[in-house]
Amino acid sequence: MENIVRFKHYVDIPAAIVAQAKALTVGSPWRQQYHIEPDTGFLNDPNGFSFFNGQYHLCYQWSPLRYCAGVWYQGWFHLTSTDLVNWQACGPLLEPETPYDSHGPYSGSAIASDNELLIFYTGNTRDDAWRRTPYQLIARMDKSGTITRQYPPALTGQPTGYTDHFRDPKLWRQDGQYYAVVGAQNRHLQGRCVVLHSADAHTWQVKGEIDLNETSTGYMLECPDYFELEEQGIIICCPQGLCAEKTRQNLYEVHYLVGEKLNVEDLSFNPQPARLLDHGFDIYAIQTMQAPDGRRLLMGWMGISEMHYPTEDFGHCGTLTLPREVSLVDGRLYQRPVAELRQLRGSCQQHSSMLGAGNRVKIHSGAVSETIITLGRITESVTMALRSDETGERKTLLTLDAREQQIVLDRTDAGQPINTDHGTRRRSAWSFGEQTRVHVFSDTTSLEIFIDEGAWVSSSRIFPREDQRWLIIENKGAEMAITIDCWQLKGMNNDH
Repeated sequence: MENIVRFKHYVDIPAAIVAQAKALTVGSPWRQQYHIEPDTGFLNDPNGFSFFNGQYHLCYQWSPLRYCAGVWYQGWFHLTSTDLVNWQACGPLLEPETPYDSHGPYSGSAIASDNELLIFYTGNTRDDAWRRTPYQLIARMDKSGTITRQYPPALTGQPTGYTDHFRDPKLWRQDGQYYAVVGAQNRHLQGRCVVLHSADAHTWQVKGEIDLNETSTGYMLECPDYFELEEQGIIICCPQGLCAEKTRQNLYEVHYLVGEKLNVEDLSFNPQPARLLDHGFDIYAIQTMQAPDGRRLLMGWMGISEMHYPTEDFGHCGTLTLPREVSLVDGRLYQRPVAELRQLRGSCQQHSSMLGAGNRVKIHSGAVSETIITLGRITESVTMALRSDETGERKTLLTLDAREQQIVLDRTDAGQPINTDHGTRRRSAWSFGEQTRVHVFSDTTSLEIFIDEGAWVSSSRIFPREDQRWLIIENKGAEMAITIDCWQLKGMNNDH
């Protein structure tokens, strides 16, 4: 790393290096059509998801020179939208321009406050011996888009009892006071969630640690997010180091805990046991915000640290999930695609029939589509070959198994193999009712699946062949009713 040429500002990068990065992406067959992804380089955590000055704001961690040898730049790339669907590229928002974020602005959040967007993020630094010092930093954006940074940092280093893995502040405001949850690792190398407090968003103190009632939160807890729904408190977080305790699950996962409203005085929370937020192969670094109409919205990174994807051969990697509305029903988080996404819908194919045992339905769904499948009672199992070739040999296979009471997502034959060391199947216990509704969003290299109004959700990357544009559904039980609505979706220009 010491021999790498570093740049503080993207505009200072020589045109030849930018051209080199863009040349790598020419001819990429893996470009998403309606998901956010980088023009060049590497995208990871969504940051600063908020509403301010009549617009939604969204940033992502951006390393546009990731695949150019010998050069480095990392910042927040900024997007705005009025509808959560069409996003305008605004360029870098935060860059590594101070001694407090010399090795990159790491993850953080934003909320509208007193006619400005208040931004709270972690600045990453390294000394000559490659020792890290984290800084928790405040920046403010006015209505003209001008950024002002606040000094000194809100917090320098880490509190006593914690290691230098102390990052990712997530802001909220309550009763006129400001709070943030921060991901941390204690001196025993255990993941923890710490609360910071400020009366004025200038001077901050460490309030303490939330007891998550977990026997293990891994060796680090990243990207915590606290919010409230239905008079209950909810924490979403990303514990690292749990894989050995799981059965062929993701290297790093996203969990949520539902408890009492967080008591900001004594930090009592009393949560129920943690649950998996998403049952797919590729999901991390979730961030939520409250929309002006009161909805709690969520977006995440469809990727996982240390995993590799075929897009890297073409100089780009990473995509974000679709925006989702989150609700709490009987202690379970539901995630539904936001209604605004309906404006992407184009032509629609429809099918309605009674599907007998051993019978199939096959439609040409296309690669870029939205499909809603409604099934009657499943007595044994139903298989759905998503992004399948016409024969059903190559596909992502979704199995709804009522006999075993489980949902199985299998990308063994989905296309180009990816990260197979972490398994190609994901199994989830599930109880099926009189009707099952499966809602699928397919883009060039991703599948997002929502079952029963978002009670079960999966987010996964796939890299199929060109001929994998079919949907094949087979019933292996008693006759049932089936309806299918399949829309072709319009792409949007995400070049940035």
